[in-house]
Order: sequence, then structure tokens, then C-alpha cells
Amino acid sequence: MGIDRNQLQYFMDVAAFRSINKASEHRNIAQPALSRRMSQLEYDLGCDLFIRSTKGVDLTPAGKTLLKRAASIIRQLDDLRDLPQEEEADGRNLRIGMPPGVSLMLLDDVVRSVYREIDDIILTIEEENSWLLLEQLSKGELDIAVVSRRRPQKGLTFEPYFVEPLYFAIHSSKLDAVGEQAPPFALPDADEAFFSTAEMAMASLGRPAHIDMKLASIGSIKRLVDKGRACTLGPYSAFTSELAAGSWVFEKVAQPLLYRDLAWRSEEHDSDLVSRARVILQAVIERCAEDGPPGAVTILPESKTARR
Repeated sequence: MGIDRNQLQYFMDVAAFRSINKASEHRNIAQPALSRRMSQLEYDLGCDLFIRSTKGVDLTPAGKTLLKRAASIIRQLDDLRDLPQEEEADGRNLRIGMPPGVSLMLLDDVVRSVYREIDDIILTIEEENSWLLLEQLSKGELDIAVVSRRRPQKGLTFEPYFVEPLYFAIHSSKLDAVGEQAPPFALPDADEAFFSTAEMAMASLGRPAHIDMKLASIGSIKRLVDKGRACTLGPYSAFTSELAAGSWVFEKVAQPLLYRDLAWRSEEHDSDLVSRARVILQAVIERCAEDGPPGAVTILPESKTARR
């Protein structure tokens, strides 16, 4: 069985909201991904946990039994982290965080490189907004993360990583649509820093910055754009496939640019695992810069003194 703490927490969220969609919005993860996690949980346990309908979900008797025990199981799993022997096991886990857009560009190469270059490793990738990734880092729930540049934060070390531009994206069939025919402007439900950046970017293009929709993931927004039901704004990393395909129309934003940093806990600065992860991530972004169009990804030199 591959049941983990996150699966149980997600199960409790779905049970609380009685909706996979609402739970995915609460956790800011893609609804299809959460649905797969719940199906996998049912498969691992060998029983149905949910009664699914158009109105949401209800718990089966087995689901109600699991709900009674889930919180206790999570507490027991958390207690295990304090055991001395867990320190050795933790050395085999590498937990990397990335914003959803960045993971679209880096994920395949990161996974391939980690398993090629680090023996006997269990890799976990967390996709969250930058402020949530920094919170997870501070709590020791991640080893290293790619984050949008933020003010220095006590206990964390930051290293410049790369810069990428923003793009306004709309399906070619909707390019000249105006008024009620114009598709709504959709953005991921990110933090306020990104919304401010989006407003500045839209202003620089001479377009209205009013947000009509906020969705849990960039993947959901891209599906709407592909059907002509939305337009959006996002980083180059989120649109690498669409930029190459040519079915969408893009407007590149000259300013502002998105600055990305690598971040980790300062106390782990000399950790072998973090050091190796930094080397892998630097090599991956260098390959992305070489393979992408000129100016799409600009590598930032490592600071001589890391920001803390």
C-alpha cells in the first residue's frame, strides 16, 4: 500500500467539503490530480470511500470509518518523525517545491536528473504558490524550493535562479472578440504579489486588468483558453508547449519580469542533499535556457553572498 499523510489529509478535506472540486480549490491543487489521489486511496484500501453524484460526494460506510480514524493516523505518522531512526530514513527523501507554472517546464528534467544522479532516493515534488512553499520550507516540510522573489525571510537562504517574462495568452479564434463576446480574463488563485504583478503587466499592454475568474490551477485555465472560453496571463514556463504549437496568440510583456530564486533553510546550507539538489536544478535551468527561444529564460548568476 502507498497511502501517505497527504492522501489522508486530502481525504479529510474532501469529506469536510463534500466536494472534490471545493477541496482542490482549498488546497490549491488541480481537481483531476486530487480526484486521482482519492481513486488511488480507494484502490489501495480495496473499498469505495465515496458516493459520487452531480451534487458532490458523500461517504460510504467505509469512508465514515476511515474519517473517524484518519486524524489519529495522521497524528501517529507525525509522532514517528521524532523517532531517532527516522533521521536515517529522512536522508533518502528529497522534497522539492515549485510553483505550478515552473513545474511545467522543469519537472520532467528534474525527475530524470535526480534519479540518474542520486542513488537510493525518494523524490517528492510539491506544487504550490511561492508563499506557501516558503511556509513549508520554514516548517521543514521541504528541502529546497523554486520561488518567485520575495523579501528576505529569517531562517531561509535565497539564491538567484532565473528570470522569465510574462505573456498574455488568448486563443486565435477570440483575438478580435470585443464586448460580451470577449472571453473572461482568468488567473490562478495565487497570492496578492502575483495579482499586483499581473495588473502592472496588463497595464503595460494597454489591456484591462479586471480579473473575471480565479481558478485553482494554471492547467485548468489553459484548458479554458484552448477552448476559447478564457484568456490569461502567465509566465513563459507555463506556456512552453502552447508557444511552440501556434494555436494561441501571445503578447510578450516587456516589464515586469518574474524573478525566480532557489530557497532552502539556512541551517541546511551545508547539507549534502541540498547541495546536490542545487547543482541539479542549476543544470536543468541551463538546459532549458539553451533549448528555449532566445531571451525566454535568463540565467541569474549565483550571488557571492546568499541572501538570508
